[in-house]
Amino acid sequence: MKFAAVFLILATAARAAVVSGVVLDFESGRPLARTGVTLTALQSATGAQSLSTRTESNGTFFFNTGPGVYLLTASRQGFSRFHYGANCWNCEPAPIYLQADDKTPVDIRMHRLGAITGAVQDENLIGIPGIEVVAYSATRPLHEAGRARTDDRGFFRVGELEPGIYVIRTVPTVVTDGTSYLASFYPNGTELRDARQISVELDHTWPNVDFPAIPGRFYRVQGRVTPPNAATTVELITESGRQSAPIDGAGNYSFDRVAPGAYELFAESKSTGTHIAAWLPVAVEHDTDANLQLSRCGANLRVETGQHQTPTQDQVAIRVRRHDLDKNGPEQIVKPTRVLDLAPGNWDFAADSLSMFPARVLYNAIQRSKSSADGWTTVPVRGPDTPILIYLSTHPSTLSGRVMDSVNVPAAFAPVFLESIGLEPPDPPIIRIVRAGSDGSYKFFGLPPGRYRIISSFDLEPTDRMAMEYARPAEISVSQNAQLAQELSLYHKQ
Repeated sequence: MKFAAVFLILATAARAAVVSGVVLDFESGRPLARTGVTLTALQSATGAQSLSTRTESNGTFFFNTGPGVYLLTASRQGFSRFHYGANCWNCEPAPIYLQADDKTPVDIRMHRLGAITGAVQDENLIGIPGIEVVAYSATRPLHEAGRARTDDRGFFRVGELEPGIYVIRTVPTVVTDGTSYLASFYPNGTELRDARQISVELDHTWPNVDFPAIPGRFYRVQGRVTPPNAATTVELITESGRQSAPIDGAGNYSFDRVAPGAYELFAESKSTGTHIAAWLPVAVEHDTDANLQLSRCGANLRVETGQHQTPTQDQVAIRVRRHDLDKNGPEQIVKPTRVLDLAPGNWDFAADSLSMFPARVLYNAIQRSKSSADGWTTVPVRGPDTPILIYLSTHPSTLSGRVMDSVNVPAAFAPVFLESIGLEPPDPPIIRIVRAGSDGSYKFFGLPPGRYRIISSFDLEPTDRMAMEYARPAEISVSQNAQLAQELSLYHKQ
């Protein structure tokens, strides 16, 4: 009898389930060849985690897998990522339940990302070629989402934009006839307050974003880098990008076409075996002289818990990245206590742990940096021996509960959103997402004290603030070392 039961289990496990289908362009209905399709297991009888494939020339795909619960996604450049069962473009996918011998057909229709088109014109409404145009998400701070350059008639097209609100700005440029144009926002002006917001949707091109380029004066930024012959170039960094200038044998450098605004100067050298660098913020409102002194790089990092104990790398992961005006540098994992090879400038720190959270970050012994909503803390590194101390609390909180779809019916595998509120910057919202289990249970670990909002739904887009407000998520105050429970009802959008 026991042998028969084991044989039945093995026979059932061997019987496969099939997911197959076709991927089509939503607008034209034509097949999308070579589109990536992924089947990710939430629960699997065979223990498989995920399967990936690409569609054939006719758009078809095929998965042969074991019984279980799965999520199905598809991705292709220029198109919005597809989530099977999602009720909006950025909603969480609904699970697919597969039994042995199931044959599940799926018809995937993918939507193209949005675009903005228009023209950059002179005072006579004639298009200007060679002007670089940037689309920024309308958040604080701005985040670049795409860029393009005007053609011979002054037209531009910024594509592959996700649905959302954007502002359009030109990059300061000197065109071929020698005219210098400042950075200008659509529809007319050089400051962000002058910008008009543009709402982008899937499968839609926002046309006729025509606006004038604004002539203006450029200035010279020059100076000397010491010691000479150590570094070969200087970078001038602004929020829209960076440019480089050579350093001559005497250490002199010069940028001749600099628009008014806020910049960072940066130079470094690693050729001598010792990492030396210099960083200087400058505000350009006229011709500017700025000298750079290269010095040894480094910062003294200490990470401590209560009673001055140092956590191990198994207990906490410390992430570090450079924070320049135009972008964040690549992340690196560092040891909790060590001398870091950090060049002068602004650096972001974050601590990842299930059992601890950063309570405060000190630099130069007394100054304190404030954490942002995304968990990063910015620290200015100004000298080779900048002391940075991260205090970790060993008293985080947990939040758990169940999601119910109706009376006594668990919402299996429902997504649960937890948003920190009252932190800066508040936009875009920073949200943690977990999936409930098969019994509707969920749990968040390692929560620092603060205020949170929580909700569960297949119908909500995490970054849609208006929809989130309308759904009225539950608000929770979390103290240290708390074990909180919150029962949730699955939200259905009306």
